Amino acid sequence: MHDLDPDRRRCSQRRRNRARRQGPHRRDDDRAGFDRVLPCRAAARTWPGETSRFFGGAGSSAASHDDEEFFRLAAAAGVRSTRLPFEWAEIEPRKNEFVWDRYDRIVGWAKRYGIELVPTLFWDNPQPAWAGKGKANASSDDIYPPENLNAWTDFVQHVVARYKNDIQWWIPVNEPNLSRYWYPRPDATAYVALLRVTREAALRANPDAKILGLSVSGIDLKFLEDAFKAGALNYVDAVGLHPYRAPRGPDERVPLQMFNPNASRGTLREGFQAVRRLMDKYNGSQKKLWVDELGQPYREDFVLPNWSVPEATAAAYLTKVYVDAKAAAIERVLWFSFWGDYGSFALVKPDGTPTLPFVAYRAAADRLGTAMVTGEDTRAADIRSVRFPRPTESTEVLWSVQGTTDVALQAGERAFDLYGFPAGEANASRRLKLTTSPSYIVRPKS
Repeated sequence: MHDLDPDRRRCSQRRRNRARRQGPHRRDDDRAGFDRVLPCRAAARTWPGETSRFFGGAGSSAASHDDEEFFRLAAAAGVRSTRLPFEWAEIEPRKNEFVWDRYDRIVGWAKRYGIELVPTLFWDNPQPAWAGKGKANASSDDIYPPENLNAWTDFVQHVVARYKNDIQWWIPVNEPNLSRYWYPRPDATAYVALLRVTREAALRANPDAKILGLSVSGIDLKFLEDAFKAGALNYVDAVGLHPYRAPRGPDERVPLQMFNPNASRGTLREGFQAVRRLMDKYNGSQKKLWVDELGQPYREDFVLPNWSVPEATAAAYLTKVYVDAKAAAIERVLWFSFWGDYGSFALVKPDGTPTLPFVAYRAAADRLGTAMVTGEDTRAADIRSVRFPRPTESTEVLWSVQGTTDVALQAGERAFDLYGFPAGEANASRRLKLTTSPSYIVRPKS
């Protein structure tokens, strides 16, 4: 039993009072039940569950993290690590003049709420004007990579040293396989040169620092292999992927590098397997593999409207990603984004309203937690099934790969839907109708 702080006690009392007034809760549609998921849990100053750092978030601006409410809600959702920019141009706007206020606040809140920070040192904003070229031109978002490596490594050493007691993992550059972040064209050899000096500077500042490298857009096997040939695996502790496939789901065989229609095709699981084979080929089998950014927009106002899917579909995709990643021994999955920036992706809308993907995320974090996979795909060929043990019970996540089918519930088993709510009809009839949206079957350990 975990003690509740006053906010949670008051919230729990409000929920009990509301239940007495309204009678038994009835779910009439997919959006029902948010009052049971968000308000009381979001009131927690810390979340006492068993979720691990496997469950994380990502946001493309420091500003979106510069708010204690972000960390309060993220902790309530089960987020245990978050990726964000530590922007060079903001921290060192003039040579050897450092501005730490915003980042000190963020680090303090992260410590309070038990969320590990995974900063990216070069993301959306160009390098400081004093250090080198910025954007490609006034109307472009494309940015040049760091040019003055002495200035760059000095910055790296300062920021890693300042937060050596609070931050272990660092990402040098976001998506260096795109000209958007490495103008005028991606260069794996030049990237590895930057990676090497970044690692050396980080280790001078903190011998326990870890480097998450590559962080490529899509599963770009060509860029990865070029970087591995140039020695990238010697300078990283983990390899990062951003395996976007919108609007396609994890089960579909699509180009693994979504911006290249001629790229190898595969499901998300097959993409993970291809990267593992490549890492093995270049003696990187001991390195960890992360998904340090992945999301699915659910609103048509996103800048690329053909990426969007209905909100409930995005929730199903999210759960499938986390299940497939656990089954593939991926170290962490940082979902983009938790709130605020890129609102079409956000689990929590700018006004604080939770989305269906938020509820699915919370259910997956609750059900899967720190559990490891004990078996998968032991049912029919058209059913994806993965089992996770817990101390007193085991959880199976399953869905139909295509169409609908049904499975019988065995004695003692209970079924839950994508959002973690009891599947009343299935539990009564003892048959669970499977669709392409995941369900949970929980069985007690004998």
